[in-house]
Amino acid sequence: MQTLRDVMEKTVNSYTSNLRLIKPLSSVNKTILKGLEQQIVKQLKDNVIKELEGMYSDENIEVLLNRLDELTRPGRADQSPAWRPSGDVRRDAGPHLVALKREKLKVLEAQLTDLEAQNKLLATRVVKREQHVVRTKDKIVAIAEELEQVVKEETNMVRTRRSVK
Repeated sequence: MQTLRDVMEKTVNSYTSNLRLIKPLSSVNKTILKGLEQQIVKQLKDNVIKELEGMYSDENIEVLLNRLDELTRPGRADQSPAWRPSGDVRRDAGPHLVALKREKLKVLEAQLTDLEAQNKLLATRVVKREQHVVRTKDKIVAIAEELEQVVKEETNMVRTRRSVK
């Protein structure tokens, strides 16, 4: 902040020293002009400094510059260089895409969980359906065997009747 104040003071001094370049008035007493010049320069300096101080306080410049001085002072603990883009868009954009990829991962994990639940439900239904098919097959086999037995008995009865006649 002190550096900024010094620079602004030099700027004001430089500006006010240029007022001396104005062509002197020959008809007016030089002492009066000299006194008038000094008053104007002092008033101008005071007004500019007062305006700058108002801007500094309104914008909180002093705190910001002190913080900047603290961050840029040599001998700080973390002297790591500032990040700069490498020129490789994929490598530079990668860290910014991580949050998006995590959100996408959460959505995909939720979909996977739903699909796994549906698969378990379908698997139990398939097992039940297979068991039902096996039971139905066993019933059909049993009925077919009964029918074969009945057909054999009927065939034997018909043969025995023929032989008796």
